[in-house]
Amino acid sequence: MSAAIEIRSCSVGYGKVAVLSDIDLTIAPGEFIVLVGPSGCGKSTLLNTIAGFVQHTAGTLRIGGADVAGLEPKDRQIGMVFQSYALYPHMTVHGNLAFALRVAGMAKAEIERRVAAVGELLQLDALMSRRPADLSGGQRQRVAIGRALVRDVAVFLLDEPLSNLDAQLRAELRVELKRLHQRLRRTMVYVTHDQVEAMTLADRLVVLHEGRVQQVGAPMEVFRRPANRFVASFIGSPAMNFIDGEFQRGAAGPGLACTAGWLPLSDELGRDAALPPRVTLGVRPEHVLLATDDSAAAGLAGEVALIEPMGSQTLVRVRCDGFELCSLQSAECALAAGQRVRIHVQPQGGNLFDPHSGGRL
Repeated sequence: MSAAIEIRSCSVGYGKVAVLSDIDLTIAPGEFIVLVGPSGCGKSTLLNTIAGFVQHTAGTLRIGGADVAGLEPKDRQIGMVFQSYALYPHMTVHGNLAFALRVAGMAKAEIERRVAAVGELLQLDALMSRRPADLSGGQRQRVAIGRALVRDVAVFLLDEPLSNLDAQLRAELRVELKRLHQRLRRTMVYVTHDQVEAMTLADRLVVLHEGRVQQVGAPMEVFRRPANRFVASFIGSPAMNFIDGEFQRGAAGPGLACTAGWLPLSDELGRDAALPPRVTLGVRPEHVLLATDDSAAAGLAGEVALIEPMGSQTLVRVRCDGFELCSLQSAECALAAGQRVRIHVQPQGGNLFDPHSGGRL
C-alpha cells in the first residue's frame, strides 16, 4: 500500500510572515522525494504540513486522493521519523515498536507478527529487550524508523533522521534507507540540508529557498542543469564556481571576457543568439582545467592560492583578478601554492546565468 501526495498552491504563514508560498508538488506512489535546502528555507514546515502538525493557510493537500485539510496526523495514514528519535526511555525496543499498535487496540498476535517482521527487516532481533539508553545512535535511529514501519502506513515522513549521527554511521544508514525503500516501495518524503545525502537518496529532489520551490527533478538533472544560480550553488560539493563577464562571439567561437582574461566557451553554451551582453558563467570544479603553460593567450590567468588534499582527489583554489576558482585535480597533483596557471573549461562544462535575476539562460 502506497499513496500519492498532491500539493496545489499551498501556503503557510504566521500572521504577516509567509513561511511557504504557492507550493505545487505531485509525489507519485512509492516515490522517494527529498526536500533539500538551507536552514530556514521551509522544508521541515512543508513536511509538518503534510503530516498535519502545521495547517496550510491556502491551497489544497491530498494524500491518496483524499483532501486532508483539518485531519489529525493519526488519521492521515502517515508514519513520522524525527531527528531526535523520540523513543520512550522506560520501554524496551519491543515496547517502543509495539506501543502505537497496542494503543490502536490491535490483537496481540498481529502486534507480535508486525514487531517480529520489522525487527528482522531492520536487524533489531537481538536488541528487543534493551532500552534506548543501552543502544548506540544508529540502533536508536533504526528503532525510530521501525516504529513508523510497524504501523504499515501509506506514506513515511523523515525529518533529518541521520543528522545526529557521525559521518561513517550516517553513510551506512543512508545505504540501509535506500535498500529499505527498494524493498517496501512506499512513498517516502525525506528532509535534509545535506545536499550529498539528498543526491544519493532521492528519486527526485525538491530544492527549496525562502519558502518557495526552486526546482524539482532527478538528482543528476538538477546537478547538470540547475534552474537558477541558487540551485547551482547549493547542489554539488565542492560548490560551483561563478565568473561574471561579457559574453562575446569571436572569430574562434564564443567566449567570456572578464578581468582575468578571455575564456573560450563551447558552441553549445553560445547557441542562443539572444544572450545578454553580461552573463555569469557557472562551472563545476571538476570541469575547471589548469595548465602550467602561462604563454597561451586563451584561458584565464591565475595563481594557485591553496592546495587541499582530499584523498582520492585534490582541491586546488586559484586566485584570479578579483575572484577565486576551485578546481578538482587528481590525487597526484603536483601544483604548489604561488604557481602561475592558465584556466580553461571542459567543453561539456558550464551553465550561463542572468547576473540580475539569477535564472539559467
